[in-house]
Parts: sequence; structure tokens; C-alpha cells
Amino acid sequence: MSEVTYYFNAYDTVTEKWETTPANMVDGTDASYAATTVDGAVQKLTANTCPGTDLGTITKVELRFYGYGDADDETIIRPVFAGGDGANHTIVPGVTAGWKAYQDITNDPNAPSWTFAAVVVLDCDVEVNDVAKGNTTRVGEVEIRVTYVTVPTVTTQDCDLIETTSARGNGNITDLGGVASCSRRGFCYMEGTGGDPTTANSVAYDDDGFGTGAYTKVITGLSQGTNYRVRAYAVNTAGTGYGTTVQLTTLAVGVPTNLTSPSQTENSIDLTWTKGENCDKTLIRFRDDQYPTGVEDGYQAYFDTGESVTVEHITNPITQEASNLGLPLYGASYIRASERINDFPVINISRVSFYLYKSGLPTGTAYIRIRKVSDDSILATIATKDVETLTTTPTWYDFDCNVDNPTQQDLRFTVEYDGGDADNTVGVRYQNADLLANAVSSFYISSWTDYGSYDLRIKIYNTLQPATTYYFRAWGYQTATTLYSTTTADLTQATSGGVTDYPISSAIDFGVALGATRLSYYLRSSPVPIGMALSSTRLGTFTRSSSVSFGIATTITRLAKYTRSSLITSGISVSATRLATFIRNSALSIGIAVSVLRGFIVSSLITFGISVSSSRSVNYIRTSLNTIGHSVTASRSVQWLRKAGYRITRYWDAL
Repeated sequence: MSEVTYYFNAYDTVTEKWETTPANMVDGTDASYAATTVDGAVQKLTANTCPGTDLGTITKVELRFYGYGDADDETIIRPVFAGGDGANHTIVPGVTAGWKAYQDITNDPNAPSWTFAAVVVLDCDVEVNDVAKGNTTRVGEVEIRVTYVTVPTVTTQDCDLIETTSARGNGNITDLGGVASCSRRGFCYMEGTGGDPTTANSVAYDDDGFGTGAYTKVITGLSQGTNYRVRAYAVNTAGTGYGTTVQLTTLAVGVPTNLTSPSQTENSIDLTWTKGENCDKTLIRFRDDQYPTGVEDGYQAYFDTGESVTVEHITNPITQEASNLGLPLYGASYIRASERINDFPVINISRVSFYLYKSGLPTGTAYIRIRKVSDDSILATIATKDVETLTTTPTWYDFDCNVDNPTQQDLRFTVEYDGGDADNTVGVRYQNADLLANAVSSFYISSWTDYGSYDLRIKIYNTLQPATTYYFRAWGYQTATTLYSTTTADLTQATSGGVTDYPISSAIDFGVALGATRLSYYLRSSPVPIGMALSSTRLGTFTRSSSVSFGIATTITRLAKYTRSSLITSGISVSATRLATFIRNSALSIGIAVSVLRGFIVSSLITFGISVSSSRSVNYIRTSLNTIGHSVTASRSVQWLRKAGYRITRYWDAL
């Protein structure tokens, strides 16, 4: 504790004063005295030297005087407060001059709540009570002693162990402020780069009886990548002492960098990236119309610790991940469980996932199927599952497939198992709530029963689409804090499309689609069939039945008719013109050039040459037994693969 002393420096010069040199009692020295021989004489002291500066919390206020009398005279000191007089404090000064004992007035009647401002207005009466009449009492000075405590003295050091949402504060209590211990120590903090926080802002602290010395406290609940002002503080009975303020900036979960796509196919996109700083995972989501707006928007492409992924599947809007019940499947009870999806769209189904488990020791095979609701026929058996490999804990099992739903229809996605018994089952998890729109759970014993208030735990995926642009957005993620980066890495990437390799399986099999549309498909049935579609219309279906037949669909015209009469027959209709005339002569066939085209040089036994549209003709020279040559309008050049005595063509359409 600390102490400070003041003295009274003014008196009542009119009524309450001693008769001999009363000013000597307030002159600031004990070398001269005010004196009186009058019993009951009172000198009122009306001011003191306290300036009112708040030094701390006052714990005690005392009065004393310097003087002397005779052996039995009494001197009374009585504080005078703003609210009235205090108690009489009686002292026998004795015959020897000197300072007399302090008199505690802290809790006197009418005493104020002590502050240094209250000390400023403290007055005092000095009264004589002579036991033996005629003796002289002398007082040279009246003193005030104030005992107080100050707030602790604290220093602040820089924070360390800085993370995304936490940091360790470092402080030191260098002075307790006159008390035995501090009741609290800690750190106060606020966001920003300027100003000094107080305990009215955010705080992190410990309570106990603390002495002087260094201390630390981990500050939690901070925001990533944020500036904070931090300072140490400690509390004692006098109040709160603060250190200086230091600056803190938390770490940020870094955004992934170098997000790129090194390769694509019609149904997949490869992505690579560099993981962001201060994170252990990367989340990538995507949409086909715009960038995802948040970490739950769009489709999830990746959420793990790696730095590459092949994106092949889109989680269809048919996704239900809640479950609170399980249905056991075994031969004497339910043998099928399904999620019935009404009006399932025309899409390619690439994966179906169920939340499965086993009880006991079932054996045999479970079947993962898609069935049509209309007749319960099997659209596809996606997978078989050895039930012994199932876990006893419900787990997601993914079943990849490649199933086209040819028309919008009601489908059931089923798990089927008819083995086991009541103690050895295959379990399917579901939720007893209607969570999926346009869908219900269906269970099967000998027939299907739909349960509109149930939904299986299921995920249904479809593939990426050819020649389609997707918008990828990546976030960094820190598992320990469950924080995502506040910024993202974005990539726009399209799947490939428009270039397809078409199989050729017959002896001489020729199919080409020309123009700006995608090649459809070809039917091949004869030893040497040829089918070609020209222009910007979609290729139709061609049927071949003769030994050597050739069919061509013309530009914006109906299918030409062809005459086949010899071993080698050619037919062509080109560029909105009439069917050209062909000369067919037994084993030798000559194909003419149409429109502003040059001719063909034909020299082999079976030769065929065509140049189409208004571009320049390609000259073909064929010398093998069977030769097919073709120049394609508005498309890339056709490559020819040659094997034995035949030429087999690989085609590109113009997409």
C-alpha cells in the first residue's frame, strides 16, 4: 500500500480560533505553536494541502498533531465532514513536544466514501479539555495521512503462437499497486489497427490471487486474417491496470493457387491445384450456369487433402443424407428396399450410393439395381455386392455405372438381398420423414409397398456432358478450425465434344457424318456397306442389304434412291441437285464429280471416288482391290487406315 500526507493550511479567523498565534497551527511547520489556556477553546481548520489528484483507492484516512501540554490536559481532534462532524478523538499530549498518535477517522460518523476529492474538503476542529485549570496547550501542526492502493502496473509483450482463430497473449505484472495480490489478470482486445482496448471490449483472463511476474493467456474465437489491438491488464482492489497496446494479425486460410485443367474428355475434366496456406484440405464445387455462391452451392467435385482430381460425376438433385432408422433385408422378410423417384429425367446415371451395413454374418450377394415402376422390369443391374464385405457400421457404398434412362419415367433404385435370416441381415438406412420431393421409399416382400413419409439415404449421380462449360470454385479449408478461405480460386472449363471415333466392323464398312452436327450411329449388315450423310442435318439410319451398297443423304433433300445391280454399285446425291447419273459396268465402277469439281482418276478393279460440295476436288488414285476415297466439306481431313487389301476409315464430325 501507498501513503501520502497533507497538512491543514487555513483556519477560521473570525469565531473559532485560539487566542494566541492561531496562524502558527497552519503555517506548515512544527517549530511554532498556536496556544490557549482556555478550557473548551476550539480552533477550526478549514483547508488542507491535498490537491485532489486521484492516486488510487483510499483504504484509510488518519489525523494527528504536533504539540504538548501538561501531564493531564486533553486535546480533542474532531474531523468535520461535508455531512457533519465526526467523532471526538481525545489525546493526552504530555509535557514533551512531538507528533502524537494517528487517529483513524476512516469510518467516523458522517464520513464520506473516501476519494481524494473528499480529502480536499476535509476540515478539522482542535479543542482543549483542561483537567487542571490554567495550563497552556500548544499545537504546531495538524497532519492528514491517506493510505491508498494503486492499480497494478502491467506491461504487454507481442503475441505469439498466432493461428487463424487464436493467439497467445504475453503480459507481466511489475507492481501489485500496494496490495498483496491481484484478483484477475488477462488481455483485452478489439478489431482494428488503432486505439486502445479496455475490459469493455473482448477479454480473455484468469481469476486467482496473482503476484508480480510474467503470464500468458491464449486468446480464442478470433477471425482469420484479421487485425487486432491487444493489451495486458490486471485487477486489484484499486481497479484495473493496463499495459501498452500491441498489434496482432491472425493467419488466414489460404486460397488454393494454380487451379487449372490439364486435360478433358467428353465426360470428365481433370483438375490440379496447389493447396492454400494454413489449410489441410481443398473444397471444389461447380455449376454449369455460374460459379457456386458458397461452400454448399452447386455440386461437390472434391473435398480432401490432395491436389488433383478427375471430375466425372454430378450429384443429381436427388441426394438424401439423413437417416435415423434401418431396414434389415433377408429371405424370410423384406428382400428389396428402394427409393422410388417419380419422373426421373432423361440422363446418364453414372453412380448410385447407398448407406449400408450388415448385422450378424450374412453371406451371399446383394444386387444394386434400377427398376421401372411401370412393370418392375430391370432397367439395369448396376452392381453386385458380396455382403460379407459390408461393415457393421453404416457406411456409404458407391456403385459406379453407365446407365442411360431413355425416357422420363418413374424408377426405383433398389438394394436387393434374399439370403440370410433374422440374425444375419443386410441393412439399409432411411429417414422416417418426407425429405425428397417427388420421391418415396418402397419396400418389397412379395410386392412393393410405397411409404410416402420415408426416404432412403441415397445419392444419385450423372456424368458431365460433352461440349459443356462448367464453373469451378475452390476454397482452402482448415480442419482444426473448420474455416474456409475468405477468397476463392475460380476456373471456367468445358468438356470436350464434337470429335468421336467410330468403330468399323465389317469387311469394308464406311460411315461419315458431314457438316456441323454430331455423328449419330450406323447400322452395318452387309459385307461391304457404305453409309454417308452430308450437310448440317443429323445422320439418319442406313440399312444395307446388298453385297456392295452405297447410300447417301443429300443436303436439305430427301434421301436419294440408289440402283444396285452389279458387284460394285455407287450412288450419290450432292448439294441440293438432282441425283447424279452413274455408270455401272460389271466389275468396273466410275464415280463422277459433281458441282464445280474436278474428276477422279480411277484405275483399279473396284474404285470409288467422290468430291462433295463447292470445294476443290481431291484426286484419288486407287490401285488396290478395294478402294474408298472421300473428301469432306467443312470438316477436317479424313484419315485413312489401311489394312491388307482394304481401306478402313476413321471419321471426325465437325463438332
